[in-house]
Amino acid sequence: MTNVKQAWEMCCPKCGEDVSIDVSAQVWVRLTPEGTDRDEPTDTSEEWDNNSPCKCAACGHVGTVGDFATDT
Repeated sequence: MTNVKQAWEMCCPKCGEDVSIDVSAQVWVRLTPEGTDRDEPTDTSEEWDNNSPCKCAACGHVGTVGDFATDT
């Protein structure tokens, strides 16, 4: 079984956790009277890069995706 560190080569630089990483990604959403729907747009891609904000939900460390990159 592959973990996040192996699949994405990322982990928290502070606590080492790799299953609690949140990345701020740009996504398209469909506006609806009830709010937004992420599954309805014709383009459902997600965009993020090394400069995207990133945080560890386990310890609260905040940085960029590049900060969370491992050397493995």
